[in-house]
Amino acid sequence: MLVRTIILAPTKVGVYHSLHLYFNHPAHLFPDTAVISIMRIWLQHHTPDWVEYPEFFLTISTRPRNQNQLCHTTMAPLILQSTENYHLTHRWHCSLILLMPDHLHALIQVPERYKLTQVIGFWKGYLAKNLGIRWHRGFFDHRIRQVESLNEKWNYIEMNPVRSGFVKNPSDWPYRWSSEGRYG
Repeated sequence: MLVRTIILAPTKVGVYHSLHLYFNHPAHLFPDTAVISIMRIWLQHHTPDWVEYPEFFLTISTRPRNQNQLCHTTMAPLILQSTENYHLTHRWHCSLILLMPDHLHALIQVPERYKLTQVIGFWKGYLAKNLGIRWHRGFFDHRIRQVESLNEKWNYIEMNPVRSGFVKNPSDWPYRWSSEGRYG
């Protein structure tokens, strides 16, 4: 009999890993001699088929943390321009993106013909190749389910530079782009 235990463990960036522990013999017969192997499995960013064009709250981090790679006067406009380009070419619908020195937050919808992981992966790859940005593997996503949640995430994103002490007013932060042009 094979005993299998699954443990979900959150990482720093909010992605959950599944740790599978496998015993090579019946654990209840030989508990003191069980050999355990641990495999780390990344959970998939999968949206149920019945959900049409979901909007996602995303956090994408750079590595190493606490190093400014995104908020430079030369770098930020190119990142925001690539965001707008993806928006205009219908690879995604980006309601809002806001750059922080070592991460970004965005509200994005991906057309049904694309997968979220593919679109984000291609975009990160393009920025890494052309701008030299070093990204953490993967990203954190949260599917927006209600309008109230969307407004809450929008406000959270816009207040991020204020909470971090960079500006006093969200509208003073220059490293943002919105297809809707609104604040708050």
